[in-house]
Amino acid sequence: DQTPSWKWLNNVDTAFALTDLEADYAIIRRNVLESFTRGAGLWYYDFGPSNQTGWWADTRLMAEIKRLQALLERYHQRDYKPAGDVLFVFDTDVYYYTGTIQGTDPLTDPLAVNRTLGEAWRAGAAIETIHLKDLETIDLARFKVVVFANTWLLSAAQRRFIRERVIAPGRHVVFQGVPGYHDGKSMSIEYSREVTGLQLQPADGLAFRPAFRVGEQPPGLTQHGSVWFASAPPLPWAEWRRIFQVAGAHLYVDGGEVLHAGGGLLLIHTKDGGQRRVSFRSGKAFDVTLPPKASWLFDLESGER
Repeated sequence: DQTPSWKWLNNVDTAFALTDLEADYAIIRRNVLESFTRGAGLWYYDFGPSNQTGWWADTRLMAEIKRLQALLERYHQRDYKPAGDVLFVFDTDVYYYTGTIQGTDPLTDPLAVNRTLGEAWRAGAAIETIHLKDLETIDLARFKVVVFANTWLLSAAQRRFIRERVIAPGRHVVFQGVPGYHDGKSMSIEYSREVTGLQLQPADGLAFRPAFRVGEQPPGLTQHGSVWFASAPPLPWAEWRRIFQVAGAHLYVDGGEVLHAGGGLLLIHTKDGGQRRVSFRSGKAFDVTLPPKASWLFDLESGER
């Protein structure tokens, strides 16, 4: 669901012309691998200019899609193996209590979800995501970090599960905003204290502070043992990287590039390019020179590009 770089031409025989083919290749790879690495399916959203032709109706783009499909088919035949040791937990029911559009709620979706994950993907670790209602179904043992991104609505049972099962030795837990201060019926800072084990005060985040500018020290990020509290999302990617590093999560790449890993593949997506160090769990590491507007794929086990 992302338009290639077509430029409208007022010509019934030529519906569009591509203006940045390298960026189109990179975005196709990034968007497809974001789904593939988490074991999910996808489709190509295809409404072209004035609905007269498809977005992908260019022989060069179709050739890239065919090439990518052939590669992924080889990995698809294997048993799927996730690679993430960082888990982000998101809620949808919270929107019934906060609002769903930016005009009424500038925090929950724009900052705590979209901007948050956009920054976290650049921190160098393999990330998985899950809905809050599915949290009890996943094997938590393999995660070094669990992040509660927008979980300001928690039932008593959910608070207990997080306190007793998610917060555990060897795992760091990050709470964005004040978690669980609403249980669906009433609001109380005691709910938040119960789930975090921290003596939070209402001023710690019930009235959220505005987002900071790039380069500024993020307000309200504190560490209490293995529990982190961030009162003003989103954190910049460098802060996520610091948290992941402290927790012992594997960092595949430096430099703030978007990363997706899983299903046997590692994708590194860059806008500006540059010299980067790529490190695999096997201990193999090497330097690469990424060109601008590129998405490179690597085998997770061998490191082969």
